[in-house]
Amino acid sequence: MYVDMGRRRRKHARVRIAQARRDSWTRPASAVALFGICAMVLAANALWQRLEPGYPMGAAVPTASSGQVGPMLSLDIDITADPGCEVASSRWASSQEGVIELYARDESSSKSGGYRLLDRVQAGPVVELSQVALAPSAEAGLLGAQPDKPIWGVLLVAAAEYDQSVGAMSRSTVTTAYAWDGRKLVEVWSATTQSEAVWNLGWGQSEETAVIGRGARLGAGDWVRLTGVSKVEFSAGPRPSIMLRSSQRHESYDENNDVFTTIKSREVAQTYYWSDRWNAFILSEAIVGRDGATGMEYPRAAGGFSIAAGTDLAVLEAEGQCVEGLVFSPPHLLRVKLPDGRRCFVGEGSVLPMPSRAMV
Repeated sequence: MYVDMGRRRRKHARVRIAQARRDSWTRPASAVALFGICAMVLAANALWQRLEPGYPMGAAVPTASSGQVGPMLSLDIDITADPGCEVASSRWASSQEGVIELYARDESSSKSGGYRLLDRVQAGPVVELSQVALAPSAEAGLLGAQPDKPIWGVLLVAAAEYDQSVGAMSRSTVTTAYAWDGRKLVEVWSATTQSEAVWNLGWGQSEETAVIGRGARLGAGDWVRLTGVSKVEFSAGPRPSIMLRSSQRHESYDENNDVFTTIKSREVAQTYYWSDRWNAFILSEAIVGRDGATGMEYPRAAGGFSIAAGTDLAVLEAEGQCVEGLVFSPPHLLRVKLPDGRRCFVGEGSVLPMPSRAMV
């Protein structure tokens, strides 16, 4: 999602109750107002953020450091074609930034302490490292001993946790899978697997639009929350896949009972299939329509770049299936990969699905 939730929900809930009783603000009655204000808040948050190309929907983008220190993690993983295991480690540069480093053991190198750096990737504040083996192991038990193993044979999976407030209280977990392409670590899948966002529908309202009736104002008690919790399942076999099962909920704050009540909820299941053509786990393939498309670096960004009609795209994520789909009306955005490897966002109305090639 474009905005997510902060950590002090109970504290803010008490503040919200006090404000609601003091100002006697009323709740908005229109779904149009809900969407309009929500879109404004989310768009404003996206402008504060600067999404890297390919950053997943729902992710809280790294911002300034708060001085927090996170865990330093390490994992033995057999991900390259060289015999024996490598070492993957993660460390935080700040509470919002971090890196993953992959090392080869090199006993002959005393200068580097017996390790040689293979690659380093920006990965955010990683809180969990794990590995997934999707290809069968060799008889010796070392998958790395197979020189012709597929790129998806072993995946390094990292979960990064973001906690921030930029226009809203926000928190999210982004899970990313990396593979070794023979030279470096490459991202082959990423999605927001947990998120929570709380914001007030009255934020950003002008005095003219915020005042209704006898001086009553919109906003004080109009707190809403979006939550998404996902379970990730990796499946091996000749066509490896990743199943993402998500429970999504849109809630409104009930100030009388100090709880959030459900407005709308749903269960969503999405399957990402490995594509040799795109070297990634993708939802489907699409083609840009005859009017072309505009690629955006981050959601709802102004400007952008032109994508020619007929360009093939790999669909990496669909906004309509994310938790934002509970509050945003179509047309939705798609996060896509271009033939040159770039990742960006496009409007779903500018592309045509290619179901016959959805699992190429």
